Amino acid sequence: MIALVKTLLSFLYAMLPNSPIRELVGKFDFDFLHYLNWIVPFDIAANITRAWLSCILLYYSFNISKKVIFDVVLKKLFG
Repeated sequence: MIALVKTLLSFLYAMLPNSPIRELVGKFDFDFLHYLNWIVPFDIAANITRAWLSCILLYYSFNISKKVIFDVVLKKLFG
């Protein structure tokens, strides 16, 4: 089963186009990523995005579970 999932993901990944940014970055003579990371801290932005997505996932799962529980309880009370 895991091999099937790996094969499917590899197939889907192979369908993605090549990155146009890689060609543009290759044309520059210097490595500017550490300068850009000083201005825009990507590691902190990734952690904030991960925390935000976790909160959104928790919120939606709570709302869905609350709806299911209330539907079951109301169905048993009022038939």
